[in-house]
Amino acid sequence: MKKYKVRLSIPIEYDTSDLMRDFYAEIMVDADSHEEAIRLGIEDVNDNFDIDSIYDEIYDELKSNMLIWLDGDYDCDLSNEDYYFAEEQKPIKETENE
Repeated sequence: MKKYKVRLSIPIEYDTSDLMRDFYAEIMVDADSHEEAIRLGIEDVNDNFDIDSIYDEIYDELKSNMLIWLDGDYDCDLSNEDYYFAEEQKPIKETENE
């Protein structure tokens, strides 16, 4: 009997049209000028936001709103032989130095 490595490969289709294109947050500050408002906004973001929580929000958005299909069908047939590839595995020859 021979050994084979069998590989499953299914094309993935993505629809990202409903995903946000920018991270968006609003911060209210009291300032005397535009420059001060920007500075206070930056301080507030640096004090109250962390990059990991922003990425978590983006990943949640991806999971909630990105549409994904395997080969164009949500319920693709995993028994479709076109998805499978087999490669015979040759036995590894032991060298004389071992």
